[in-house]
Amino acid sequence: MLNLALVALLSGSLLTGSPDGDCEKGKTDCETAPAAQAETALPTPPDERSLTSDTYAYGRPSDAAPIKLWVEAGIGNVEEVYLPNGDEVELNLNGVAGDIQSQRVAVGAQINVINFPAFKLGFGGHLNIASNKFENANLESGFGLQNVKIFATARGRVVGIHGGYILDLADEEQNNIAAGNFPTTEGRDAIFFGADFDYPSENFRLFGGADYYLMQEGDVMVFNPATGGLVTVNQTADSDILAFVMGAGLRFGILELGAALHIQTQFVDGFVSRNNAGLAASGGHNGSIAPYLKLSPPSLPVSLFVRGAVRNAFTEYGFRLGGGNDIKSNLGFTAGLTVGFD
Repeated sequence: MLNLALVALLSGSLLTGSPDGDCEKGKTDCETAPAAQAETALPTPPDERSLTSDTYAYGRPSDAAPIKLWVEAGIGNVEEVYLPNGDEVELNLNGVAGDIQSQRVAVGAQINVINFPAFKLGFGGHLNIASNKFENANLESGFGLQNVKIFATARGRVVGIHGGYILDLADEEQNNIAAGNFPTTEGRDAIFFGADFDYPSENFRLFGGADYYLMQEGDVMVFNPATGGLVTVNQTADSDILAFVMGAGLRFGILELGAALHIQTQFVDGFVSRNNAGLAASGGHNGSIAPYLKLSPPSLPVSLFVRGAVRNAFTEYGFRLGGGNDIKSNLGFTAGLTVGFD
């Protein structure tokens, strides 16, 4: 396209007059004018190959690659939890203290069916595979399906909206502690929607967003403080989650280095996955920070990234900043690769 535009520009100059007529009057100005005009008329498109996985969280759609695929893997562990008053205590399950070790693998795809510079409409899916292990109690889930997220996104140059459905895929046996397994999900689906913004410049990037998760009804495990154990109950469609992400990054050539702040709260009647760690079912909140590094070579339609956060069933946890009635996350990480297609 740049070559065609340059040809059109030169052709236009031929139609409007002889290239030698004005040069005889001032050769110096004539020699520099075409270069200046080309520079003004043909700016380099910003973020031409800036590709990452979750568009509304860590990157913006690319004009040059309306189809993209990604894969990522993460690992993290939890040793302590926040009590409702914010105090920190050792994690325990039914009176047994220990650490939760988590591993995550995800694959996804997105296609922008409308891909104009000022407006984009895209659809995609994100499949999560998970493993949780509670060390001292010999409980583990093994690698298995966790959930799949189906989403749609519409955005302008800076601001966008998105929404979709998260379908829980873990089978009942995987979440059965009595059989020696350890849950990776809350056992429920969720409807989610939100808004985001992403403002990039040549050397700086500012981004943020908010998501609301409408939890659906399902059979979930709840901590019973009277017995110190877990019981299965039918959870109504309460305990919704509200999550915020905001951050900034600096660019150094093909590198982008920055951090994202994650803040989330879950309302009353919830925190089932946190209940597995022995917390009360009364809602809670959490704040964490996730540094990230992204490598986007301009000559290749790929992006490599690593961020200091690990996915839970619905949201991400970075390095703990504070919270109440929630897990106290250590510094885990997720690394991945995204490939875009014209």
